[in-house]
Amino acid sequence: MFADDLQLAAEKQQMVSVKIQDGRILIGLPQMSQQENRVRIVDEGGAITIPFEDIVHVMRLINFS
Repeated sequence: MFADDLQLAAEKQQMVSVKIQDGRILIGLPQMSQQENRVRIVDEGGAITIPFEDIVHVMRLINFS
């Protein structure tokens, strides 16, 4: 469901805000994982791999400047 938005953000190097089922909100650059049902979110603290089924909401953060 969110794979298309995450793929587009990864291709355009856009930041995303991802809300997962436990209520956490992760902000970073998405990288599509080698496993097709997961995405990696990379931020200044490292990277976390998230299964698509754990994602509740995705927001692409687009810089217009």
